[in-house]
Amino acid sequence: MKNALSPKLVKFANKVAKIPLAKKLIKPFYYPYKERIQKKRNKAYKKYALETLAAFDACMRANGFKYTLIFGSMLGAVREKGFIKHDLDIDVAMWKDDYSENVQKCLEKAGFKLDHRYLIDGGESAREETYVLNDVSIDVYCINPPIDEYPYVCSKWTPVEGCVTKQESMKKYGYITGKRLEMPIGRTFVDVPFESLMLPIADNAREVLRFYYGDDYMNPDPTWVESKEYPYRKPWPEKKAILIEY
Repeated sequence: MKNALSPKLVKFANKVAKIPLAKKLIKPFYYPYKERIQKKRNKAYKKYALETLAAFDACMRANGFKYTLIFGSMLGAVREKGFIKHDLDIDVAMWKDDYSENVQKCLEKAGFKLDHRYLIDGGESAREETYVLNDVSIDVYCINPPIDEYPYVCSKWTPVEGCVTKQESMKKYGYITGKRLEMPIGRTFVDVPFESLMLPIADNAREVLRFYYGDDYMNPDPTWVESKEYPYRKPWPEKKAILIEY
């Protein structure tokens, strides 16, 4: 979902927000704006998430593209047989050799819009794309073969040190950085109930969830956040990632 405010205004507000005393100056317009955007996103997600996911699944199946739910979407499929209440986006993944440029073409033909993508080595080493329909976003990760012990996706995209936003980093240096997130995800997918749908997850999903969320993954925890100490999220400073926005 695109921001309604001027990018320059948002950039300025982000910079000022880093200065403790200056937060009071931007509070009257910046924080209410962020709250409105969040409420709009929440409302759209609750209303259209299932419809959007159904459209995505239908498009992928019709065109022979294999994918799996991942992260919170995979957790929801296993634990809730549907969406997690506090989740606000949809995460899916494809193995690198199952991805092609036709994914974008087919999704756009189905009404999705490519919002942005992250690439490392032109997509050879890492790829993440975000598509939007009905103001609901779907993050599509490419799963790459192991460099170390486990297959990986890349995430946690951050600007070069000294830059506040990824856009500033791209403009100033031409790149950002990302981290490899490794997990023992399998190549075989099985369909499971998800709300009124049947959707694919890796056949070793429980192993993946235990690996990522811990042994207690079946007990809901609305306060859960990704641990900075997660041992299989590895910095990749030698790689320059590219953000492309559409």
